[in-house]
Amino acid sequence: MQSSPEFVEVARSLSSDDSGFESDLLQSAEDVEDELASKDELGADDFSLSEDDTSPRHIGRPVTFTISQKEKQLANFLGFEFHRHSSVKTSVYWRCTRRVDLNCPGRIVTDLSGSVKG
Repeated sequence: MQSSPEFVEVARSLSSDDSGFESDLLQSAEDVEDELASKDELGADDFSLSEDDTSPRHIGRPVTFTISQKEKQLANFLGFEFHRHSSVKTSVYWRCTRRVDLNCPGRIVTDLSGSVKG
């Protein structure tokens, strides 16, 4: 495996009068590159995702509901609490209850049955 041209140029400029140092440095760079190449045993196919892997894992999970002290419906999901913000057709939009005091941007969308939508 060849060393990169930039690395060779830097190595030569560091020690133009000490050929032993340059030779050792170039050999070390080649050894490192060879070692990295031998460690790269994973092909591109090992990193491909199926369609199932691309969807977030929380879609379809049920949400638990409680009633607040003001008798408003709250959604509890993954340990967070949301209040009902709006609803459109078959979707209900929920905002994090800590939106104002902690500037929490969290939102979830559920269907009418209470499952999280994508």
